[in-house]
Amino acid sequence: MPPTSDLTRGEPLPALLRHALPLLLGSLLNLAAALGDRLWVGRLGSEALAGLGVSHALWMLAMTAILGLGLGTLAAVAAAWGAGRARLAARAAAQGLIAALALGAALALLAWPVASQVLPRLLPRGALEVGARGYLCWTLVSALTQAPATVAIFSLQAAGASRAALLAGAVFPLANLALDPLGIALFGLPGAALATCCASALGLLAALVFLRRTLPLRARDLRPEPRALRELAATGAPRTLDHLTRNGAGLVLVALLAPYGASVVAGYTAVLALLLVLIFPGVALGQSVASFVGQNLGAGLRERAWRGALLGVLAYALALLCAGGILSHWAPSLLALFDGDPRAQAAGAALLRTLAPALPFLGAGLILGKAFGGARRPGPALLATLLAHLVLQIPLVVVLGAAWGPRGAFLAMAL
Repeated sequence: MPPTSDLTRGEPLPALLRHALPLLLGSLLNLAAALGDRLWVGRLGSEALAGLGVSHALWMLAMTAILGLGLGTLAAVAAAWGAGRARLAARAAAQGLIAALALGAALALLAWPVASQVLPRLLPRGALEVGARGYLCWTLVSALTQAPATVAIFSLQAAGASRAALLAGAVFPLANLALDPLGIALFGLPGAALATCCASALGLLAALVFLRRTLPLRARDLRPEPRALRELAATGAPRTLDHLTRNGAGLVLVALLAPYGASVVAGYTAVLALLLVLIFPGVALGQSVASFVGQNLGAGLRERAWRGALLGVLAYALALLCAGGILSHWAPSLLALFDGDPRAQAAGAALLRTLAPALPFLGAGLILGKAFGGARRPGPALLATLLAHLVLQIPLVVVLGAAWGPRGAFLAMAL
């Protein structure tokens, strides 16, 4: 059985960081895969990069349901593991896998209708439409394996098996990095998604092997249990709605930026790639905080759970405060890695410098959202997300964008 971490003992911050380190390494591998997509596609031109940006925004909508289910499973497994009930944790993980298989199948069935009917209405002028359709279609098909793999890895994290989660999670990004150049060389933009399909299948196999070694899974655990599935849905639904709001707002932002042309959308896409450099480590720390909070609440240690969440928030907000200044200073050089068009670089630099002061707040919200998810109380984070994006951000983008063009829209995003 792979080693696991007992997050209910020791000083909170060292325990959090020890658990987060393997998760961070896994996040960096996933980040490398995501950046690899953008770097290779960027060589095809701004039109291909803009098509990738819109396709990715739609894929992130699909990922909301996968992440919500994964976080619901994580909370259930962590609570059971913290209470010393390994068999209950195994059953929770198994029910999460069943739900993930059903969800992945549903997303795969939606692949062609979404790619052929929805995507063309959102692409900016000049974007590579045919390639974007193929990319989105194959990426949605990959949900068949990405959904259960995500649930399996989250279950490993919840049980404190951070090293096993790292090893299982490393298979997908490494395979994707290896296959990306070949897929893009042979099939263009859709080839990046074909590489994702193959890599995610390998990642699922690895995740299932490590999950079986970590939790006492039995064959009968894989029989659907309506009550357990309803509990997972109840826990995961608010997190799904939270991610749906965030990613839906991102899709609306792409649509609102589209009238300004492919260069602005390409600059926005390149900035998102740079922000991933900051967000992926935060996701790793947030997952560690979620497991920490879940295990400690499961063990009845409420004050310790709160202290761990607060330390995670302060550490990540401080890190993003420093990172924002670095990215602002080096913005043009960094954006040139993704797109050689000076217009796209100028738009991206303006957006990045506008967003920099808001990054610590982004970090605090990310960690708090994960903490509430680990506590199986996602309501407050959901309310904050709804207010920030639907009540403030989107209306401000419309108003300020109409008044000041792209720079006004960028200011609204930061506000």
